Amino acid sequence: MSERELNPLIIKYATCLEALFNSREGGISEQISEFTAHVVGKRKDERMNIYSNIKKLYSLRSNAVHGGSVVSRLDSEFLSDIMLICESALLQMAYLSQESYYQNPKGYEKFVQYILKEYRFF
Repeated sequence: MSERELNPLIIKYATCLEALFNSREGGISEQISEFTAHVVGKRKDERMNIYSNIKKLYSLRSNAVHGGSVVSRLDSEFLSDIMLICESALLQMAYLSQESYYQNPKGYEKFVQYILKEYRFF
């Protein structure tokens, strides 16, 4: 894939995770990396790998947004992993938020706050 094709993908995946997990408090990259790892990963080694991949995604996103190169730091396996992580995060959050209380923007925001507290992010 060319730089022109990769930049929008990197930005899209990062935005997906931000939309799911950003509580607007603290460092976005750290918060989303930790939260995604805990929601998607089942075992400690999976969580560590997911955490590392999301940190790398945010570094790439920063480069993509600010005009830097992402191609030299990217391989197809990483991109596949990120796609699967985003899909898993979306499915897991959809499953967890089935309660009607969470199906409006304010309710969902409270839901994210609740999950963040449960995972001890505050």
